[in-house]
Formats: sequence, structure tokens, C-alpha cells
Amino acid sequence: MIRTITKIPIGICIDLETTIAGKIPNHIRPPGQKRFETRIIEIGAVHWSNTDNRFMRLVNPISAKLDSGQQLISHLESIYQKPKATLNFWSKVLVRRKSVNRSMFQKEESPNVWLARNLEYRANDFVRWFNGAHGPKFVTEQQALSDLFDWTGSHCWLAHNGNSFDFKVLQGCALRSQMSQPNIKTYDTLHLFRKHLPGHKSYSQPILYENIFSEKYNAHVAIDDAIALAKLCKYCNEQSIGKWMTPTVKKIKKANISKVSMDLSFVAKKISAVKKVEPKVPMNLTFATKKHRQKKLQTPQKLQDLEGVGPKTEAQFRRQNIKTVEQLFERYKKGGRPWLCTLLPFGTSSNTIEKSILNIKKNTRLPTGGI
Repeated sequence: MIRTITKIPIGICIDLETTIAGKIPNHIRPPGQKRFETRIIEIGAVHWSNTDNRFMRLVNPISAKLDSGQQLISHLESIYQKPKATLNFWSKVLVRRKSVNRSMFQKEESPNVWLARNLEYRANDFVRWFNGAHGPKFVTEQQALSDLFDWTGSHCWLAHNGNSFDFKVLQGCALRSQMSQPNIKTYDTLHLFRKHLPGHKSYSQPILYENIFSEKYNAHVAIDDAIALAKLCKYCNEQSIGKWMTPTVKKIKKANISKVSMDLSFVAKKISAVKKVEPKVPMNLTFATKKHRQKKLQTPQKLQDLEGVGPKTEAQFRRQNIKTVEQLFERYKKGGRPWLCTLLPFGTSSNTIEKSILNIKKNTRLPTGGI
């Protein structure tokens, strides 16, 4: 069986920070809604092909009218949350993402000093903010979810461990808010990375990120988690084709094509590195003259003459006002592989096309200069 080479789908990397849920009675939770009781405190999302396009919301999951920190603690218990774990994590999120400053607290002080104060003291500040005092910009769960749906549009969602957590939390929020969730396609990057980036001991997002890029990021801040996931998606998208190409080509060469029913045009599009078998011809031992070789080098090429470039890819180049091989070569010199990967249609082999571009300088008389 031929392994199909796939890329990470282009869409929206999303991450949630939430309350810490306690035990919930079975009659409270709807059937199949594992995360129904978990409340959202922050949403961060980013288009992974363009990380400048971002979505951020701080969320207030408390809908009741409260007058004190002790009432907030009691309310969290009544909605099946763990008050201490929830308020400690919630406070850390606000300080890490720099959403609070010294003027927002009951007593003017550093956010780190406020973070070290006792639970009820900090709970009082949350209640003050919810009642209109100067503080972080919170929106309701319903407003945050509605904004996210509008911002998402027709794109898919990608989340790390999303099938077990993020997607279920969003679904539970929609049910509580009595909102109908659009038909959004979802992908769990935990499964995608295990498939396309094999060999890692841990696929925890912060650990995987550090292993690959040799650096850490501000984990457990939703927008920073989403940006880190986008960077991992780009890396995986570039690596997966190169890693699977060689064994795939070997399998096709060894296969008895006469015994396998397959669409050869489909194979050609998915695996452009497979070379066509040419009939054997007698070896030509005559050496080309210098004049003949020079003429061959000067022979112009069309975009579709390049290996890996089909009609869709050529159309994509033309939309960028790239109509000749020389123009493609010049644009690649400026943007390099990142520019090429974001431009190519889904399913196109960036490795093959990049190799063709790099061979342009060797095989044609284009302007000299380093890439």
C-alpha cells in the first residue's frame, strides 16, 4: 500500500486557558460532554501561515452577581470548580501575559507581590474588576465564543490535544451559552506530530518545542501557546515531505504496477519525485560541440517545465506576477523557502520545486548572484 504524503492543514492554531474543574455529578453533565463544566478564562488563536493575524480574549466565566472574594470562592465551588487551583492559575495567567499593573489592585503594588498574596485577597480584586473597577479587559464566555466564530470564518481549527480538551471545552461553552456552533473542521496536532515527527520521547507541546528549536516560550499563556503551535506546524509541514519522500519512492519502484489498480495521474501529482521510466536507447558516444552546448543552456523553459510544477502551481505563481523561470528565480532569492512554502497549493512538493529552482542557475544562463 502506498503511503500518502500529507501536510499539516492550513488553518487556525487555537489554545485555551481554563478553570480547574472538580468532580461533577453525572446528571449535570450532558451525555458525551466530558469537559462541559470547564470554564474558559482566556482564548488565544493565530493563523499559522500568517502569525500576524491573531485573536486574543480574556474571559470572565462568572455570571453571578458577587460582592466579595469569599462569595467568588463559594460560587466557584457551586459550579464544580476547584477554587484554590482555579484562582491561583487565573492569577498567574494575568501576570504572565502582563494584563495587570500596580494601579489595578486594592493596594498599589507590583503584580508579583500581588501574586504572592493569599487566595481571598486576590479573589476580592477579581470581584472588584467584575463590578467595574479599573482592571483587565474581560468579556463574557458567550461574547468571546461569538467573536471567535466570526474571526474563524471558513478556516479549520488546530489544537494540541484538542480532541481531549480544547474542542470539548469550546463545545461545552457553546451548549451552556445556547449557541449553535458552526461546522468547523478540527485537527488534533498531538496526533499529527506523532505521525509526521516520529522519534520524540515526549509530545507535550512545550517539551517538543524546546527539543526542536532549542528554546523555551511563555507556556500557559493562550496566545503564546498558539504562536508556538503555529511555529511547530510550519516546521512539521516542511519536514514531513522530505522524511516520507524516499521510502515512498522506493515502494512505488518495487511495486508491480500491472497487479495494482491505481490512478497514475494521482500518483504523479502526490509524488512528483517519481521519475518516468524511459525506454532504453543506444548510448550516444558523440560529444557535443561547444556551440551546441551553449545553445542548450540558452534554451528558455516554461514554468510547467520545472519538475513538480503543475497547472495549479503555475496559476499560483502567475497570481504573484511570476510568469517566467527567471522571475521565479529572482523571487526565490529574496524570499527563500519560507516564501515558497506559504505560496504553494496544498499537496504540492515544496522540496521538489525548490530543487528545480536551485537547478535553474546551474542549467540556464540567468543573472549571476548567490541565493
